[in-house]
Amino acid sequence: MWRASAWVWPIEVSRITLRTCITFSILSAIAVLSLPADGLSDAIDLTLSHHSIDNVVTISIKNNSVTVATIEDICAELNHGKYCYNVKEKIKPRERFSYRFLVALPAMRGSYPLVATASYINKGQRLSLKHVALFNYMETVYSDDNCSAEYATINKTGYIKVKSTNPHNIELVLPDELIILSATPSSEYKLYKVTSQTKGLRNKYPYSAYIEDVRHGRHRTSICQGTIDYGTSDAGYRGIVPPYALLSLSMLFLFVTYHMLMRVPGTRVSAALVKYTSRMFLVAFSYYILQNIGSFLELTMIYINNYSCHYILSIIMNNFRGSNYNYFFKYFIDLYMVVCLTITYPYLYYYESNKPVEQDKYVSLLRSICSLPGACVKKSIYWNKHSKSGLLTYLIKLFYVPYLTSWVINNSIHQKALTMNFQMGFFTVNEYLVALFIYIDTLIFAFGYLIESRIFKNEIKSVEPAISGWIVCLWCYPPFNEISFKIFDHKIIDITYNYPQWVINITICIITILWGVFAWASVSMGTRASNLTNRGIVRHGPYKYVRHPAYTAKIIVWFLQGIVMGQYGLGILSGFLLIYVMRALTEERHLSLDKDYIEYKKSVKWKFIPKII
Repeated sequence: MWRASAWVWPIEVSRITLRTCITFSILSAIAVLSLPADGLSDAIDLTLSHHSIDNVVTISIKNNSVTVATIEDICAELNHGKYCYNVKEKIKPRERFSYRFLVALPAMRGSYPLVATASYINKGQRLSLKHVALFNYMETVYSDDNCSAEYATINKTGYIKVKSTNPHNIELVLPDELIILSATPSSEYKLYKVTSQTKGLRNKYPYSAYIEDVRHGRHRTSICQGTIDYGTSDAGYRGIVPPYALLSLSMLFLFVTYHMLMRVPGTRVSAALVKYTSRMFLVAFSYYILQNIGSFLELTMIYINNYSCHYILSIIMNNFRGSNYNYFFKYFIDLYMVVCLTITYPYLYYYESNKPVEQDKYVSLLRSICSLPGACVKKSIYWNKHSKSGLLTYLIKLFYVPYLTSWVINNSIHQKALTMNFQMGFFTVNEYLVALFIYIDTLIFAFGYLIESRIFKNEIKSVEPAISGWIVCLWCYPPFNEISFKIFDHKIIDITYNYPQWVINITICIITILWGVFAWASVSMGTRASNLTNRGIVRHGPYKYVRHPAYTAKIIVWFLQGIVMGQYGLGILSGFLLIYVMRALTEERHLSLDKDYIEYKKSVKWKFIPKII
């Protein structure tokens, strides 16, 4: 949960075109006002913790959300004993509620798993949050067998994998609304199949697993924790158009494009038509791929027995079936396809008629695709710089458009909920502003990926040509970041410290300002915002002072959150720094192919911090 302080940054409005401002204002208003405010269960965001002294266990619940949370029951479980209270407590935003239990002490000294449970009401449904910690009686004794709980994505049903040196002794602790259907141990892990009893909600919450044993008269316990990303009841929804219709439509557009390419389009009508059919093939075929790739991967996994490959494929499969794509299919793709089918041809006819068909990157890409069968009879494959540009642009849009549209819709719902439940206060105002800054960023980038037109002066001049540039960029996005940053996730040195509240408050203010700079950078880029592409050099806004202001803001925010707020360790902070410096360097290499950027570097010499670096 981001926290920050109010701050208004000086946008150079005179340098942003009126058309861009009007466009983004309309998009923001439509996005915020047209979507339901109750689409997410994370409108209720609770943190559960507990500690014990002798036989007194204190369970604390903090309400991190902007709405009042209704707590039904609180329970503590220790050594086969369960202690519950029906509290019916309402917790206001940012407030903490604590309850104490007197528990029976174990007969044997050592460490025991202590399970704390809080039941609450969300969207009319009863949900729960559980937390497991060690209860140490007389001494602390850890089990020799440890475990590692993996990140899990669950729609209606799903799988949770817990790795351990002794998988048979693992005990899984889940929220009450998740039911274990089966548990299959292997030599390296225990795989649980679970199902959810909730409907129409989305949530992300922790789960725990533990191993306990008795040795040398001591009770020993080891605990591990993971995260469950639970999707909505629409997780299986993949649009209105059935797969066979999409595939048929794709083949129809491909056939028409191939027929048109057999002769040189001689009229404005035919030239616009071949551009239109090539684009519609890519749109329809992309819809088909995104709709069915989860099933393709699931089928592939049946024939793969290697654990590492199975693990990576399962992450990718869960990603395509998870929450990052729900809103894309539920609210966007069908409408987008209708819009493309109806207005693309008139646009191409009136605004793109001066561009020769041979120089159109999407037509060149389709020409290359149509030439592939000729390779079977040793004919050369059609390929040129326009085909390469078309392929790379298509891959960028295929990857980013579903994410950004889903994130924009998600952030729209969240922003509307924050607005409707807004209460004046230091933390509430900061939370609202930071959420707004991130919302602005995602909205601008989504527009940049969706629309490429000379009307908005954001035509792609070049695409990142090096594989290293693609790797360090995609490293930061799902599903890759579920794996990529794990190599850095080591504590190394303990950097946590209990800072006084005034230091934390000042840090929160700085974080807000930095997220404001981050959003300012996106607004300055305007319609040209997108990764891995050069759509023209931006010289105003924060780019007048440094060449990578957004990366600077992000890195400083993460270090402040890690060092002062204790949210990240030194290892993961080092990973953030390394990857984003590499992103800046690879972008510099790509953009330096443009003589305008070389001139820009002469006037703006600093990459990250003015007068320093």
